[in-house]
Amino acid sequence: MEYSLFDHEKKVIERAEQLVAGLVCDPEEIKACLVNLIDTFRQSYREQHRLIRVSDRQQEQLRLVKEELLVKTKLLERQANAMKTLNEDLASEIAFRRRAEEELRIMANTDALTGVNNRRRFLEIFEDEIRRAKRTGHPLSFMMLDIDRFKTVNDQYGHAVGDQVLRHFAGVLQGSFREIDVIGRLGGEEFGVILPDTSAQNAAVVAERLRSIVESREIKAAGNTFYITVSIGAAQMKAGESGYQLIARADAAMYAAKQSGRNRVEMA
Repeated sequence: MEYSLFDHEKKVIERAEQLVAGLVCDPEEIKACLVNLIDTFRQSYREQHRLIRVSDRQQEQLRLVKEELLVKTKLLERQANAMKTLNEDLASEIAFRRRAEEELRIMANTDALTGVNNRRRFLEIFEDEIRRAKRTGHPLSFMMLDIDRFKTVNDQYGHAVGDQVLRHFAGVLQGSFREIDVIGRLGGEEFGVILPDTSAQNAAVVAERLRSIVESREIKAAGNTFYITVSIGAAQMKAGESGYQLIARADAAMYAAKQSGRNRVEMA
């Protein structure tokens, strides 16, 4: 049943109407009617006060609930902000670790002076290329390179200039080969180049072109201007040959170029 704050007022009116309808001139009856009317209004007054108190309590409870919700909402916002900051910090840390890992990987695989593959990494790649060439039957050639009279450069200009010459030479190599070719520093002034899918004939052409480029590039260091040359030995992998056997043949061809006057290309 629906309840209204005015239900008691309605009842009082109905009671009063009943009293008036049955009213007689007897003072005692009038007095009794008035007493009943007053009592009805008193009950209505008490009921309204009770309902107001109930409403006040409900409003207070609602206010407390709202305050509690506001506190919890602010707490959740702070927690969300803290979580966001934590996620950002974690993402930054992950990115930093990845960069550090990449830098370590590069350091582990790269010659610090020249920026090309170091000997260990170069030989790892070389073995992979040997296996690939054997599997596919494609030709594979290898070049051994040695800067001519490099000791004289160190003795005449100093080791700092010698380091600059090595960096210069590595730069020439990096700008002279295909993306699939692999360059490495094998030690001192010796470098190697792996030439996948390359026959001995093509390797000879590439080597001669490189030799010509090297001798034509001017070097300026410590107030001096000079040129370097390179001796190159090249070989194509034979059937059943190991990587070390291929390197040995290219190395022997390179020493033959040295003995024949340097600044030459010799094919194994």
